[in-house]
Amino acid sequence: MPCFCKNAATHLTTQAVSIRATVMAVPPQMPNLASLLGLQKATANASLSASARADMIMAAKIPNVSYQSWLSGKLGVYIPSPIPVGGGGALNMAVRLSAAANVFPLTDPRRLYGELKQAAASLAKQFMPKAYAGMGALYTPNFSAMVLAARMTLTLRAQGICPMALAAGVKANAKLNLAASATMSVAMAQSALESANRHSLVLQKTKMPAFALTPDQMNLAMNLSALAEAQKAQHSLSLPATSDPNFMKTLNTWLESLARIPALPIPTSELLALASKLEELSVVTQAFGPDAMTPAGVARVNAMLSYVASLKLPPPPSAAMALQALLEKLPDLDMVMDGARSVNSSPSTLQASMSAKAPVVPIAPAIEALNALISALQRSIPNLKDCGACAFPIKDFMPAMPSSA
Repeated sequence: MPCFCKNAATHLTTQAVSIRATVMAVPPQMPNLASLLGLQKATANASLSASARADMIMAAKIPNVSYQSWLSGKLGVYIPSPIPVGGGGALNMAVRLSAAANVFPLTDPRRLYGELKQAAASLAKQFMPKAYAGMGALYTPNFSAMVLAARMTLTLRAQGICPMALAAGVKANAKLNLAASATMSVAMAQSALESANRHSLVLQKTKMPAFALTPDQMNLAMNLSALAEAQKAQHSLSLPATSDPNFMKTLNTWLESLARIPALPIPTSELLALASKLEELSVVTQAFGPDAMTPAGVARVNAMLSYVASLKLPPPPSAAMALQALLEKLPDLDMVMDGARSVNSSPSTLQASMSAKAPVVPIAPAIEALNALISALQRSIPNLKDCGACAFPIKDFMPAMPSSA
């Protein structure tokens, strides 16, 4: 795992500079344009009344029954409510921990315990004090406004329009070099905006088919998608296939070995809060460049927001926006079908996980918090590496676990 060294903390504090100029509020045209582009994408391969919209395709592939009824039928036994999401205790814990499989040696409890002790020591003595000292700039209204503008900018880019490119085409912005923060040409952005405007006019005159999935189908789809995550966990943790008769025994034996690792003084809530701020910082950098929080960067962002606020873009009809909100929640069809296949191939595994109480793993919250912080650090500092002169070498933390563990 990457060490929590002074170098990383120092790098973060140089990035987290205070924003002195006021950042404009995100104008309503940005979320309206995002909804419009989402609807345009949803119907890209079909007419507004055709049956090729994602929700219509899914509605034709899954039954119109509740998750409880479907699962009870597949398992051949009545499953009472509330039904645990994702397969229940042991499977859920495997999914939660598997997210950190590339960071921590989860299948080697002794090594894992050593690395967790190493992390706790280096965090407390050299990373957290320095990080906290310089992160105050990320707890201001101006930074919050910058984050919201960055998220909307990335959303629009993913949908085919770069707002920085649009604003770069305005003569008054020529000296601000907005094109440097753009991901497409001015002409491409303007063409995409014109297409979106035309689509908006179509929406005003067209009655779109309602969301195709019933509440039961939507609930079934969400739960099946969650079950598919267990298949991914199986591979990342080197467990047998969920259809293997020994899967649950192997999984519980592994969880019991982790349950013997004692809890450590790792401030999980503080780490998660810091990780959240670092994630916001990386979003701002991704959207607007490494100098986003300098006076020049803020001027570029404000010029873009001012231009978008001037657009005469009628909002999509309320029914269309409600439909788009539902389409955004729709899980991936492949994940839904994978979840269904996992139930068909391993019903006994799922039933065992739902009916048996999973071992309590005291260090699970610490693993999740550390993984969140490490992931945020790697996004904020793309070339993050061990410093090579660690004051907390792993060899100092590798005695045997306490006998009580």
